[in-house]
Amino acid sequence: MTNQASFISELLESPKQWDVAFPSDERTRFAVFKNGLDEHIGVVVHRYTFHEARFVLRGDFKSEAELVTCLTAAEKTARQLGCRVLTTQEKVHSEWLDAFNTFRSRGFKSVDESWVFNGPFDSFADRIRRTAAILNYRNAIPGEARVGSLAEGHERVRALLNETLMMDDFEFDNRLRSNSSKPISAAYSQIAWCGSKIVGVLLVAPTSSSDVYDIPIRYVLPDYRRTWVNAMLIAACVKHGESLGAKYIQFEANLKSHQETLYLAKKTGCNRIAVFNRFEKSLS
Repeated sequence: MTNQASFISELLESPKQWDVAFPSDERTRFAVFKNGLDEHIGVVVHRYTFHEARFVLRGDFKSEAELVTCLTAAEKTARQLGCRVLTTQEKVHSEWLDAFNTFRSRGFKSVDESWVFNGPFDSFADRIRRTAAILNYRNAIPGEARVGSLAEGHERVRALLNETLMMDDFEFDNRLRSNSSKPISAAYSQIAWCGSKIVGVLLVAPTSSSDVYDIPIRYVLPDYRRTWVNAMLIAACVKHGESLGAKYIQFEANLKSHQETLYLAKKTGCNRIAVFNRFEKSLS
């Protein structure tokens, strides 16, 4: 293991590369090594709840042995923290096939899977406009319904996403930072309200180019799914995407909770471009 002070210094100097999402306190531990090119690799473990530890891998892994070294360190650290479950903080891209196989060989199992879709913006927008028109015709949108900016309910959205396990508060805070490797725009993101109640949220990534309008997170309360909420949220974002001249739309759908979005992707000619999995291991 190499000098941790050097590793932490690198974290601070290169936030896009070493973005961690965990607070620096007694619940967070670092394990740091060198890869085959004498560069820092590491794993950061955080006691998320009393029984669960979450971890992130950082650095350029050149071999399976290097990944195993970090996973072994993560398991050891989680046990030292008194945790019974170890979970990846970030979902793992399926293209990292070696990692998938290594996780499984180490006793991890996939507990959550999401697909990322990309498709023509105009086709998607037309579908949403038709849906919104039908809802209006049927008077299916309550009078107290509205869509507003994230700024109106930032802290409540943070708590909602954490409670529903869509995005924990560490990741939420981290992705709102301008130097995050996976940023979210507070200006573009939307909240659906029914009176004073938040019933849905749609987080939008800031776009460096107008070509792709990226929606990484969408959540609707279970009682409001298959109602006006999803259509109103997406319609608001479609209007904004049109003002930017977007050519494509990109969004994520969770296989367990986003059946409506999966159907929408199919009907609007969107293609699946990525698969992400969250992995978990019991330490008991």
